[in-house]
Amino acid sequence: MPFAPHHRATSAAADTPAAAGVLAPVVGSLADVLRLRPERIDPEQTFRSLGLDSLLTVEYVATVNAHYGLKIKADALLDHPTPLAFARHVARERGLPAP
Repeated sequence: MPFAPHHRATSAAADTPAAAGVLAPVVGSLADVLRLRPERIDPEQTFRSLGLDSLLTVEYVATVNAHYGLKIKADALLDHPTPLAFARHVARERGLPAP
């Protein structure tokens, strides 16, 4: 799945070098899974409120894992319930500064 760039950035994410490299693909992959435009996704909104159910969660995390070569489990979204929080987790897993 292609990753669409996310045109909005929150103030918490905008000031870090990892933000463009992690937040945009994390939001882009979520947009693909939810069949939304990336700009419709608020990175601080919960996955649940965005419409991510258990089946879509598995697909979403698998997509992010494939993109980054990681092995994050789907239940990580319980501890990181927003795209921004999950992007921070992905950045840490990759050894990067968190957005």
